[in-house]
Amino acid sequence: MNITAPTMIRRLAGMIYDFCVAGTLALFISYIGMFFVGSIEADSLVAYAFSVLQLLVGLLYFIYFCTQRNNTAGMWVWKLRMISSVTEGKPSALQIMLRYISLLSIITIGFLFAHKLLDMSVFASFGIALLTLSISFLWSLKDSKQRLLHEALSNTQLVDTRFSEIKS
Repeated sequence: MNITAPTMIRRLAGMIYDFCVAGTLALFISYIGMFFVGSIEADSLVAYAFSVLQLLVGLLYFIYFCTQRNNTAGMWVWKLRMISSVTEGKPSALQIMLRYISLLSIITIGFLFAHKLLDMSVFASFGIALLTLSISFLWSLKDSKQRLLHEALSNTQLVDTRFSEIKS
């Protein structure tokens, strides 16, 4: 099977697009919840529950679309498709969950390192978090299938459908 890996620009554009879609869904769900709960204090249990809810909405977004269509809205717009590196078919829900969790972990490790250990501001810590995300992109230069780090950890792979035989 002819599999062509997408360029870094297409991957990043798809990531940004999906971040906007999943983030909008998560905020919408939170606003509905806040309508029923009312105001929320920053360090309360309810605030943490809403944070977990937002992460779960993002996870469900990726699991649903990737298991049903092999791509999300961002991947569809940029003509990308997610496949299993093992079977070259649809990824399992477990693979998608591992991909999501490993990507969040990479970003979170960078943020917590900068914010808690180096005592940097929140804004600067987000910059460090994006820097740790770039490590995932650098990983693809070494990987034989040009997978990012979170793709290699989850045995998934993005395919550019414009040049690959995978069209379904």
